[in-house]
Amino acid sequence: MAATVASAELPPPLTPLGYQLRLGSQGLPFDEMIPKEGGIREHWRGVSAYFERLGPAEIGRRWNQARKILHDNGVAYNVQTQGLLRAWELNPVPLRLAGDDWTFLARAVKQRARLLNHVLEDVYGPQKLLTEKLLPPSLVYGNSAFLRPCHGIPTRTGARLVIYAADLARSPDGSWWVISDRTQAPSGMGYTLENRLVLSRVFPEIFREARIARLGGFFAKFGESLAALSPRPGTEPTVVLLTAGPLNETYFEQAYLARHLGCTLVQGQDLTVREGRVYIKTLEGLRQVDVILRRVDEDFCDPLELRDDSLLGVSGLLAAVRAGNVAVANALGSGVVQSAALHAFLPHLSRKILGEDLLMPSVATWWCGQATARNYALSNMHGLVIKDAFDYHGARPPEGLSRAKLREAVQARPQYFAAQENVLLSQCPDFVEGRLEARSVLLRVFAVRNGDDYDVLPGGLTRVAAEESSFSILLQQSGGSKDTWVDLDDERPEGVTPNAAASELRRGHLDLTSRVADNLFWLGRYAERSDFTARMVRCTLENFAEESGWVEQNDLLPMLQTLRYFDQFSGPGKQESVDQALARQMADPNRAGSLTSLLKSLQGLATTVRDQLSHDTWRILHQLGDSQRGDSELSSNETALGLNNVILALSAFQGLLSENMPHGHSWRFLDLGRRIERGLYLSCLVRKLLQEKTRIGRLELLLETLDTLVTYRQKHTSLSVSAVLDLVLCDETNPRSLASQFAAGMDHLRFLPRETDGRFKLPEERGLLSVLSELRLLDPADAEGENRTGIVALLDRAEKALTDCSELITLRFFTHLRTSSVGRDTASPELPASL
Repeated sequence: MAATVASAELPPPLTPLGYQLRLGSQGLPFDEMIPKEGGIREHWRGVSAYFERLGPAEIGRRWNQARKILHDNGVAYNVQTQGLLRAWELNPVPLRLAGDDWTFLARAVKQRARLLNHVLEDVYGPQKLLTEKLLPPSLVYGNSAFLRPCHGIPTRTGARLVIYAADLARSPDGSWWVISDRTQAPSGMGYTLENRLVLSRVFPEIFREARIARLGGFFAKFGESLAALSPRPGTEPTVVLLTAGPLNETYFEQAYLARHLGCTLVQGQDLTVREGRVYIKTLEGLRQVDVILRRVDEDFCDPLELRDDSLLGVSGLLAAVRAGNVAVANALGSGVVQSAALHAFLPHLSRKILGEDLLMPSVATWWCGQATARNYALSNMHGLVIKDAFDYHGARPPEGLSRAKLREAVQARPQYFAAQENVLLSQCPDFVEGRLEARSVLLRVFAVRNGDDYDVLPGGLTRVAAEESSFSILLQQSGGSKDTWVDLDDERPEGVTPNAAASELRRGHLDLTSRVADNLFWLGRYAERSDFTARMVRCTLENFAEESGWVEQNDLLPMLQTLRYFDQFSGPGKQESVDQALARQMADPNRAGSLTSLLKSLQGLATTVRDQLSHDTWRILHQLGDSQRGDSELSSNETALGLNNVILALSAFQGLLSENMPHGHSWRFLDLGRRIERGLYLSCLVRKLLQEKTRIGRLELLLETLDTLVTYRQKHTSLSVSAVLDLVLCDETNPRSLASQFAAGMDHLRFLPRETDGRFKLPEERGLLSVLSELRLLDPADAEGENRTGIVALLDRAEKALTDCSELITLRFFTHLRTSSVGRDTASPELPASL
């Protein structure tokens, strides 16, 4: 695979884009675009001319648009070693592939997928490859990815390898090579689709002008391929995507694919096995699962028969697969052919199994478990990469070892090491800060089983080295991505034809697991908690600096008392004014009850239910982090102005939920959480206000906080205690009144699943109904005098009823969960700890 390196004495050429080319350390031009003999490859000419017309300033502007779209969509990669989300990097210049090149790649990838599927079928079946000595037994049995409990389990369709991905590289001489195979749980398809959607938005002209293969048809076939795996043909299958959860490095992609494919995103705790069948635990009962699209590592999938310390899988899953009652894609144990050491045996296996030579070879590989190969590897260590033979991620040689130590490790346990040729990758132009730079690229191509063959995604995920590197391009470390444009041979790209008979019509409630219902409930609570806190803080800060109208500084005490964790004298080494302390503390992300910490928890909860939220709803929540950056150096006035953006974003969130989210169980749990939280805050705030002699300024602040001052002015010409309390406590036409929260809560509880006859009220319903009746019978004029104990006692009962309702809902719907929701705080930091 070695390639001739261009002379370093050649002057830096100008590309057809008009930019001076900055060569990499390899001294190579953009060999994907410009061959060594000069000129420009034909399939690049249209793209080059298009970017030439745009110019660097316009390309930069549109690239910034693309970055904003990716940011607003929350596209990210979880960096496991650093415990943080890294923004997804997409370069505006694509990787362009000629039609002839792609035809060859597609044929080669299909052939390789068929070959590896045959190997899997044999290894977990008759094992003729072992008995005929075509594969060394230690290559299989010494691989921890070989799952012995899976041996002998047949597949109904003969497809263990449903999804296959290959990491491909082209050397500067134009030859294509397979760097590694991905057979365990291949990732990247979702990122590939998102890359295409973003670039098609910011560069729409080129997609109209150029003949670029579309991706939609492949994903439609992908969904059909999953449905075809169902062990219950003739019925509409239930397909779920099994994820490890929000902390998984590719969780964005998993939620994205689940929504795009129309399957339910589940975690292990959402599934159960009963009598050899897998069920999803919904609020309305158990629903049988037919197909599991697996994104959990296979050895974590069943703690009963595989890895017993796993909390990510489903106990008994392997028994259900063995009974033929559920299909898993990819089949458990598929990772055994992801071994780098297997590359050395594939050419011979292809001739024996398929009767044909490999169309695309692997990078030269020597498995050190064989004496001849081991001796060669040890004699040529300076020019080879020594890596773990059975490493799932096909990654890097063992780190921190000198060449002498590495030699000792290979000699001590040779079967656990493989040697590969150090690959010199081709380079592609990358747009970096207004100039083009040469960057090494690696292409991941995807294939999905279709009948007895495979369909290949016409494109792929192109990964780009962050710096001038040649071999290891890992998203966990660095680098970015490119869209991959395949040149069409046909005049028109193929569209997607809807299949009218693909699914039965369904109305009403969708499947909702208790875990998701729990997170939606707390998402509603944190949304309202953030909104009410933002309104109280804004109102306090706006009225503190300068007395306006009837408001005096003492009138702000009820709101400061409702912000339970606010401490006026907690400044660093000096006493602050109240407004300065409040502004600083609300911006502190590490302080319980601060607005910044509440918004962080809100976004964490939103991540866990991302597949339940529309794109616009997610964007609103994602932008909240930009509205409140947690800058403790802002003045109180600047903080108050910034709170306007937070309140507007939260209002938009509530509006989108009301208008766009189906009013099923998901929406009811979310809105019920909002109503409970709003009722608790309102009860607490009004009770604080009534505990002392009520001033007109306090009434005005209460109406301003609840955003009902205009409504009140339309009905009354002057402020009075009875009129204000009637509006904020008893008036059910006011959506922010206490009675309105109880009435809405009663309505939601009436439609939630129940085991008893609907004629009988549940305990939580009786509690809400009792207080609602009292509110409807309340005479607000009782508050005009000094004796307000009756109303204060009613507000105490309201808080208790709402707290009891929350606890009873938790007991009825959420108690079986093994882990708590991300970002949840069961005790409200602003209200009494009894909440």
